[in-house]
Amino acid sequence: MAKRISMSSLPADRASGIGLALAHQAASEGARISILARSLKKLEEAKDAIRLSTRIDAAVHAADVRDYDAISKAVDEAGPIDVLIVNQGVFIPQELAE
Repeated sequence: MAKRISMSSLPADRASGIGLALAHQAASEGARISILARSLKKLEEAKDAIRLSTRIDAAVHAADVRDYDAISKAVDEAGPIDVLIVNQGVFIPQELAE
């Protein structure tokens, strides 16, 4: 039985970076992938890229990680999760030191 690996989340502003690379790697090793981000359009682009390179069809969940109900729904829809990778960041444009 293939393990379900949930990749949470791809960068919300683009489908690239570490989250997408980890999703590709896990899918290439036969894992069933779920990916989560705010933008459904970017998720669909990532899903297509994963499918083209690995022939694995990733499940996508559009949700903002600050919305508990949306995340709870996505987790319920994803089903059992063997590995959860949280790959998100927050950028606040300000000086770190004076």
